[in-house]
Amino acid sequence: MVRLVPRPAPTAPGVSPETPGRRAAAELPSLTAVPIVAAGLLVAAAALAPAAVRVAALPLSVGGALLGVPHGAVDHLVLRWSGIPGRRVSMALLLPAYLTVSLLAAACLLLAPDVTVLSFLLLSALHFGTAETAFALERRGGATPQPWREPLASAAHGAAVVGLLLWARPDDASSWVRQLAPRAADAVTAAAGVGLAVTVTLIAASGVLSLVRGQVLAAAELVVLVVLFTTTPALAAFGVYFGGWHALRHTGRLLDVAREPGDVGWRPAVRRLARASVLPSTAALATVAGLVLVRDRAPLLAEVAVLLALTYPHAAVVWSADTWRHGRAASAIKA
Repeated sequence: MVRLVPRPAPTAPGVSPETPGRRAAAELPSLTAVPIVAAGLLVAAAALAPAAVRVAALPLSVGGALLGVPHGAVDHLVLRWSGIPGRRVSMALLLPAYLTVSLLAAACLLLAPDVTVLSFLLLSALHFGTAETAFALERRGGATPQPWREPLASAAHGAAVVGLLLWARPDDASSWVRQLAPRAADAVTAAAGVGLAVTVTLIAASGVLSLVRGQVLAAAELVVLVVLFTTTPALAAFGVYFGGWHALRHTGRLLDVAREPGDVGWRPAVRRLARASVLPSTAALATVAGLVLVRDRAPLLAEVAVLLALTYPHAAVVWSADTWRHGRAASAIKA
């Protein structure tokens, strides 16, 4: 059996090349355990004290969004850390391009809120699904896959999050969607029956396929997400998922590219990542605070607006980095 080991690529001075053969997803059990435990605790709390969890739903969603902001804070470095030659990733071009896409998304939210929100939901499902599929494969010891390698697993995970968020309790979801885009909320409500049927079909098919392949953990995690989003308030479920599942696992994947060959353990990569994320995270959180103060928006809506604006360039960066890392692994096999 040939092991897929990415070959180090030339990097610019100060860039951290990915350490071949090391995967935080495989070596750090906490990246698997913490999300499952967090989801389990919320499910247990909802069963034992449903009224308290309903009251805490909004704080949990806001807290989860805040906790998740830093996972995209080093997007400006990810492409270079991933081993793309420095001459192809000019920071002088990347940062303005990233900000421009974010501002365009924010402008679209103001000018065409319904189309923007619907496209944001679709993109979020795609991003969550492909990110989880990549994490699962790396956890099993494989190289970074192409983002579209496991379409059923990606679609099922994205549907378990976004589909169940919207349609497990349509009235809960439409309330916050309506505040951003009324006609989009109407469309989401009208599609509830078909959307839920498609969501359940994708989850069932992916779960069965995972069991047939012997991927019991992947199937079990899908069940955990279904229970999370069907037995707890939508906002609380998403807060726990975004901050305690998706953001944590994405940060773990970032450790792979932030780690340098001479590092002992993962702590140096953690510190490197933390230092790089401080200023961008502060800027994003300051934008949320500014929207709350200047436009008198509720904290949740302000965070949703900022997350929407940042999701488009963030998803593009992750997709590009994963595609490049997959190409390096394929080159290593041919060499």
